[in-house]
Amino acid sequence: MGHSPFTPKTPPAGEGPRPLATPREVSVYLQKPVKTLAQWRYLGIGPAYTRQGRDVRYDWEDVFAWVRGTRIDTGDTDPAA
Repeated sequence: MGHSPFTPKTPPAGEGPRPLATPREVSVYLQKPVKTLAQWRYLGIGPAYTRQGRDVRYDWEDVFAWVRGTRIDTGDTDPAA
C-alpha cells in the first residue's frame, strides 16, 4: 500500500533522517493553506522553519513538536461543578 506524497514517513532503519518538508507538505498535514504558513512565518508564530536561499523548509520533528505544544488538554473536569 503506497503513501500519500504529503504524508510524513519515517525512513527505514539505516536510511538516514527524514527529508525536510516543503510548505505545501506541511499545509496538507496541518490542513491549513500555504498562505497561512507564510503569514505565521511573518508573524513569528507556527512551526520552526529553515530558509535555504529562497526556499522554506520544515523539519518534521519541529512540526510535530509545535502541534504537541498547541494541544489543549481539557481533562476530566465536571462541567456541573
